[in-house]
Amino acid sequence: MTKIKSLIVRNVYKVPKKNWDEWSKEAKAVFNSCYDYLVNNQALISHPKAMRLPALHWKTVAWNAALAQADALTIIESWKPEKKQTV
Repeated sequence: MTKIKSLIVRNVYKVPKKNWDEWSKEAKAVFNSCYDYLVNNQALISHPKAMRLPALHWKTVAWNAALAQADALTIIESWKPEKKQTV
């Protein structure tokens, strides 16, 4: 995974503070990039013969998927063993 160089990841899509504050900067960046990609690419993600969802419904799908990705990364990050400090 690429490290985020900036110290601050902006809450571009106005994620509720409860969620935003729980996430690392990497999880925040995952949400922003995932939502941005999904919301603008329904045709690339959906089955070619599927009916397109109305924009408002698709935004909800994109939001939920991006939120799930950020939450999943947060869970995975919690599995990392603690770094032991050497004296």
